[in-house]
Amino acid sequence: MQARGGIVPLLMEAGGIIIFAVLASMGYTRLAIAATVAFVAFDAMRRVRGHLGMPRLWVLSNGLALVLGVVDLSCATPFLFRYESVFTNIVLAAAFALGAFGRKSIVQTIVEERQGMPISSDRAGLLAFFRVFTLLWSGYFMLKAMAYLWMAVYLTPERALAIRGTLGTGSLVAMILLGQRGADVFRLCRRMGVFRQGA
Repeated sequence: MQARGGIVPLLMEAGGIIIFAVLASMGYTRLAIAATVAFVAFDAMRRVRGHLGMPRLWVLSNGLALVLGVVDLSCATPFLFRYESVFTNIVLAAAFALGAFGRKSIVQTIVEERQGMPISSDRAGLLAFFRVFTLLWSGYFMLKAMAYLWMAVYLTPERALAIRGTLGTGSLVAMILLGQRGADVFRLCRRMGVFRQGA
């Protein structure tokens, strides 16, 4: 998963949900929505003009960010807003969990789109690794949902926002960096005797 182009292409593909998650977790809901819409519009035009296509991750992340923006605008009461980040992460966890068990996992699709060619179906170990990594993303978002639920129940909104801004952004960056080292993680797993079949 250490695909060509480094971290910048991945950030561009997942830009909408990253912008929304970071700004919304800091309490800037309307700014998060406006910035997300602006990013999606700009990047969509850039991709159309450059004939770059709309990768699966781009459609998933930006579509989800726009849907969550609409949900946020509908959350007029403090009670609903208090639990918005919990809902956001549950939706993301569900999307990645479902995306692990299709014909191709989300992570496999992302890797294939970025390298410009499909991965042979006889590489069972590598394909299994992609499914597990997709589930790892699902677990990450579910853990965040649980942490944010605890904060919503036991902390003041101001304290919860401050912690979410640091925890959410830092952990997301860490997961993205881990994804960039996916090839190294896969090789380490193989040395440990995991994911070796057909790899």
